[in-house]
This record gives sequence, structure tokens and C-alpha cells, in this order.
Amino acid sequence: MKFPDSWKGKYICKDADYGVNVLYKATNTENVSIFQISLSTKIQFAIDDAYVGFMKKLGMRDSIVFIYSSPSGIPYDDKDSKYDEDTKAYMQLFKDKDSVLKTFKVLPEYDVETYSNFMAMNKKRDDSLKDDYDKLSK
Repeated sequence: MKFPDSWKGKYICKDADYGVNVLYKATNTENVSIFQISLSTKIQFAIDDAYVGFMKKLGMRDSIVFIYSSPSGIPYDDKDSKYDEDTKAYMQLFKDKDSVLKTFKVLPEYDVETYSNFMAMNKKRDDSLKDDYDKLSK
């Protein structure tokens, strides 16, 4: 992913379990999420997409789907003027997030051990969702 120059000094990337959270770097209050990129299995993504629908697909490698989600609403109290500066800056980054997400690419190199661990960790859940997945696929 590529971040525009206008984001310089205004965001931080924080590791999350099998993903990354891109946060607005607040000046007067706590940092808040602009968007999160994480991994899902193909089966879990299909089920979540059909029944929940708030995660969006960015790309795919084998049976792993790269997804993103973002918060809804304003994260700061819009009735308190001490948050005005952070609200304005956050909203600008939030507005630009789609252009950042369009630059996302699945690179050819990856950590095979992490991939294997992720798939093993999710096998039981995938197995439990297989019937629903097969019905959706038809």
C-alpha cells in the first residue's frame, strides 16, 4: 500500500493478529482506527460476506482472503470543541482511505510458516462452515 504525502505524520500502523490496523495519530486525544486489514479464509469470508457484509475483499492468495473493514461514525464527541482539530483531520484521512486501499497489492513473497499456522488455526471453523459455504457456492 502507498500512503499519500498528505498523510505524513498523521497515521500509524499497528500490528494486529494476522493483520494491521491503520490508526489516525491524534493530537488531543486517543488514536483511532481509520481501517484495518486482516486475513480470512475463503470459506469464512464467503459466509461473513453473505450474512454480515461489512468486510470488503482486497485480494487473495490461495485460500486466504485479504480483507479490510473500517469504523462507521465519528470516533470523537462532536459536541466537545476540544476534539474539533482531531475530528477534522481524522475525517480527511477517512475520506481518502479508499484511494489508499486501491494501492493494496498482494506481493509474491510471503511467510510460508505464518500462512500454514493461519490455515491450521482456522481449519476447525472452516470445517464447521463447509455445509453453509457449499450452499452459498451453488
